[in-house]
Amino acid sequence: MTRYKVVPDFTSEHPVGSKEWQRDYQRARRKTVTGRMATARSNLQAQHGMSFERYEELYEKQRGCCAICTKGIARAYTAESSGKRGPKKGGACVDHDHGCCASQRSCGRCVRGLLCHTCNIGVAAFRDKPDLMRAAIEYITRWRWK
Repeated sequence: MTRYKVVPDFTSEHPVGSKEWQRDYQRARRKTVTGRMATARSNLQAQHGMSFERYEELYEKQRGCCAICTKGIARAYTAESSGKRGPKKGGACVDHDHGCCASQRSCGRCVRGLLCHTCNIGVAAFRDKPDLMRAAIEYITRWRWK
């Protein structure tokens, strides 16, 4: 008996339990709705320390918009995702305080909200430092063409 859930019509030319078999199994699993949802739940927990339900609550609370620029953003973790590992490209990025956690992964307590890709890159470029962001605002305001 294997510890893997059965994927309909799954076959592999490799021995059961081998690295290649597991790779083939995971690819087949991500082609099913159940498998994609399980992958989304696992990714959210591993990367951001949060449940899928909390992600959905944040998305609904923000009405599907970026917390900074209020541009509409798509869900990054859905059953309709492409079946690839990780979040959907262009989807809502989970923003967290990098000062709380030593690594890129979040503990879940420091999650601030969901951002579009552009705002997430901008916040990261300023290294979560408000004084740098204020200096940038001052600089842009001072040199604005009138």
